[in-house]
Amino acid sequence: MYEKNSKIKIQVHFKTTDEHNERWRVAWVIPAVWELISFFLLCTICILWTPSQNSMRYMLLLLTITTAHHLISI
Repeated sequence: MYEKNSKIKIQVHFKTTDEHNERWRVAWVIPAVWELISFFLLCTICILWTPSQNSMRYMLLLLTITTAHHLISI
């Protein structure tokens, strides 16, 4: 019985003196918002940089120009 009362007293003490007790309920909001912003930014970059026909043509154009410059310099 004494142990149970002491445990309750300890819990009540920590509940009343803990300054961060109520802040934990909203403390996750700001980091979660930044995680969501980062996720949507990553998704946007992935959508914008998806391989397309134009990007393949641009890559081949750069490859031929680089090869031509390399052959001219030899």
